[in-house]
Amino acid sequence: MGGRGGEACQGSAFYSCDPPWLGHRGGITFRVDLPVATRWSDPPAVRRNGTETVLQWVPGHAGLDGNKTADRLAGEATAGDQDSAPIDLSSARAAVTRHVRELSRQRATAAHPHPDPTPGHDSLARWGSVTLSQLRTGTSPLTRDTLHKIGPAANDECPACVEPDSAAHLLTDCPAYEAARRRRWGVDPRLVDVLGGPATKVVTFIEDVRRAEPPLDPPPP
Repeated sequence: MGGRGGEACQGSAFYSCDPPWLGHRGGITFRVDLPVATRWSDPPAVRRNGTETVLQWVPGHAGLDGNKTADRLAGEATAGDQDSAPIDLSSARAAVTRHVRELSRQRATAAHPHPDPTPGHDSLARWGSVTLSQLRTGTSPLTRDTLHKIGPAANDECPACVEPDSAAHLLTDCPAYEAARRRRWGVDPRLVDVLGGPATKVVTFIEDVRRAEPPLDPPPP
């Protein structure tokens, strides 16, 4: 078969002289010579034998019959048990990295009391954004339990009612803030309702009940 400029095609160990041609919906077909699928235990002479293989490339998400099925089967194959299959060091490192990242993501989600972001969070000014994020994690310097854990407070008592303070207590339970709470979320709101948005309600509530500063212990006389 002729090559470019009329030159004779020499071919190679892996590519045939046949040029690729367009198929259905832009698919491209070409021939390559690939080694026969063998086992590592096969003799070298067997593994050296090659076979001409036809590869068909097709565009993804183009409505081709069987394309989604092939993608699903490929995913299942890579996720299956491959303990007996040989693997190179770089592939093993990549697999371990993916596994560690997934474990970290699962642990972070499980440890976070309210993993879903509060609607309107990104539109807040910096102070409101940081404050809301801290309240969502349950670790905020605006609550006495956090201050008691890190040292600046002698106890975890709420400055308004002397009950144990926390993000949940501040936002949903403290009786001293009932009126301000009811104006925004009604009677007896759950923490998931309060943190479910909008974010501006949480920020204005904190300001309204005058808890925008850490409730530190009073200075000694």
